[in-house]
Amino acid sequence: MLSLGPSYGHLISFLVIRFRLCMKCLNKVGFFLFAVIVGLGSSICAQEDAVTNHPVNTLVHVLQPGETLESLALEYFQDVVVASEIAFFNDFSGNIESNMHGWAFIIPLEERRSALTALENARKALALAQETGADTYAPLEYKGLKQGVADIEEGMKKASYVRVTRLGDWLAGLGEAAVELANANAQLTEDAKIVSVVGDLEKSFDGGSSWSPIEDTQVLPVAGALKTGLDTWVTLDLSDKHQVTLGPDSIFGLENMTRDMRNGSLNIRLRLASGQAVVSVKGEVQSPSRFVISADEAELETSGGLLEIRGDEEGSAWFVCREGSAKVTKSGLSTDVSPGEGVVVLADRDGLSEALAIPHQPKLVSPASREITFRQQLELVWKVAREDRAERFRVELARDAAFKNRVVDTEVNYPSFSSPILAKGDYFWRITGEDEFGLRSLVSMHGVFRIEPKLKVNVFIKGNKLKNGEEIWAGPRTEISLLRGDMESSVSKMELDLGDGEYKTLDKTLVLKESGVYQLKGRGLGLDGKAGPIVEQTLKIDADAPRVRHHQTETVQVPGKGPKRGVTVLVDDGTALKTLEIEADGKIYRDPQSFFLLDADKSHKIVVKASDYWGNEVREVIRIKR
Repeated sequence: MLSLGPSYGHLISFLVIRFRLCMKCLNKVGFFLFAVIVGLGSSICAQEDAVTNHPVNTLVHVLQPGETLESLALEYFQDVVVASEIAFFNDFSGNIESNMHGWAFIIPLEERRSALTALENARKALALAQETGADTYAPLEYKGLKQGVADIEEGMKKASYVRVTRLGDWLAGLGEAAVELANANAQLTEDAKIVSVVGDLEKSFDGGSSWSPIEDTQVLPVAGALKTGLDTWVTLDLSDKHQVTLGPDSIFGLENMTRDMRNGSLNIRLRLASGQAVVSVKGEVQSPSRFVISADEAELETSGGLLEIRGDEEGSAWFVCREGSAKVTKSGLSTDVSPGEGVVVLADRDGLSEALAIPHQPKLVSPASREITFRQQLELVWKVAREDRAERFRVELARDAAFKNRVVDTEVNYPSFSSPILAKGDYFWRITGEDEFGLRSLVSMHGVFRIEPKLKVNVFIKGNKLKNGEEIWAGPRTEISLLRGDMESSVSKMELDLGDGEYKTLDKTLVLKESGVYQLKGRGLGLDGKAGPIVEQTLKIDADAPRVRHHQTETVQVPGKGPKRGVTVLVDDGTALKTLEIEADGKIYRDPQSFFLLDADKSHKIVVKASDYWGNEVREVIRIKR
């Protein structure tokens, strides 16, 4: 008979203790173990009569002359070893004698069949528990399971079939609990590391009810969530160097990331509530490892590659495979996705689309890469494949390669875009195509160009170009003009300062009439209103004609020549005379300081004609009376 010996009392004790320790994580399993142990203890301890408690349809064999226990075992069980079990079952000891024919022996066909099934189930449970590492990660359960299998094997030998059946069924349940506990204890939870943050980032550990700022040195634990700002990009490193890059205005959660310490497999489950994410899965994800990312009711599972996921708040999602392979599943339906394909899941429709070819990557045409141009307003042009289904394009133009400082972020329906007025400096641009289903192309290669406005102007005086810093004299009605300094000029407006500190637009010739010194400053302005280099000249205007003066001496007697009178003629312009003629007594003199000795007893007329370089002229007659 099978009894509950000391080993089972010990088993009950440590299983109850194990129940208490595991109640928090394995409540259902623990309750099951406790209930079964209590029930089993009472049932095993109860003594049963093997003969009186067999089923009513149990076979009864009446011995015939010459039959033995061995022959009965071979006849009914095809195994001579079962002879001892038949004897135990019938509480018979010894050998059958020749005078025992007519005796009745119970043949436990059904009882033994049920007990064998229970034994087989218990052995399978033990093997499965060992395979799942229960000996390491659920040692108490495994020890009880192993001892129980040994005991029911012993019970089979003693034909305690009812108890073996009950114990076998219980051990099968214990095996399930051991496997479940081993699977749980063998999982090592890992965190994602935030390695790069550009912009504002917040975290939540309560399902998104509250958010708080996060630093780029922190980690994201399982059940944590991130929310990015409008211009934020975040990169997370997952285990095994898998990487996720979150785009702007996204909400992302790490639902699970555990490593099985038995085989090193990794189970990653991510969730994108809204926004966009780029997932880089390096290497091949081999079973039993899994890498799953979900958006709304759909999920994508990949064995490796480069994938993009985008979702909106209305519940639609877009899954794109750039490299590798993936499968998208929703509501029991699935679609395999190859490189260059995408799947659309719309919130207002059931199921998901077939794998669709995504638009081709746009190729930038103009301006050329690293082009330097003087133009401040450009036509951005790109090329798409003839068979491409892209029907709209996102144009991004920024002052930095990270596209954080955007100048333009807009959508157009044609492969070209007229830029706004651009200031001097470097610019980066890129294009993304999108088709009617919302599937997006790869972002184009970044283009870069430089705006170098040509804002040089030149000052012209009466049509003559002046050098910067030059000093010049001019006469009245001096014409001043500004002209662009380059054939390919960025100047949209020209301004002139006459020395009073006030720049005024000069779009035609300016005429200066008044004498004076003018500190001229000319400059050109670009389309953005910013001024170029200043050109400076000093202009001195002389509007006065040369001045003629004279004075004469008293009459003096000159021996041998009679009375004479001295006359001095002075011609002064203050700058330089261009022409000078002094006519006296029929003679021409050209010295601006001329002295004449004239006869005092005659009248004289001196005619002075002079001009300066600025066009000022004078004609003056000096009359000397006798």
